[in-house]
Amino acid sequence: MFHYTREYGFDRRERREERRASILVTSRSVYIHKNEKVGLWITARGRGVFEVHRREARVRIRSGGGRSGEVWSFEPPEDPEGWTRDIRAVITSGGGRTRNRRGS
Repeated sequence: MFHYTREYGFDRRERREERRASILVTSRSVYIHKNEKVGLWITARGRGVFEVHRREARVRIRSGGGRSGEVWSFEPPEDPEGWTRDIRAVITSGGGRTRNRRGS
């Protein structure tokens, strides 16, 4: 189960939902999907702006910048630090630009 948050406009109104989806993390991509519908796809060749952070057992992936953004967060079954590290490796491998590469 993922927490999905979408921010809009100048006043940063949010829309929050619970979404059942799957995540696949490889050395070159992060792919969140529900059946065949793509929720988030980060590739080593992508050009988006992404961040990944961990707070206790929850991993948060933020995409987008400026006036809008999305956050997908989840609690992995084990090793949240490992999930965060692996997702960050895709983002920093030349794919996405990050705003902050420090910390979890």
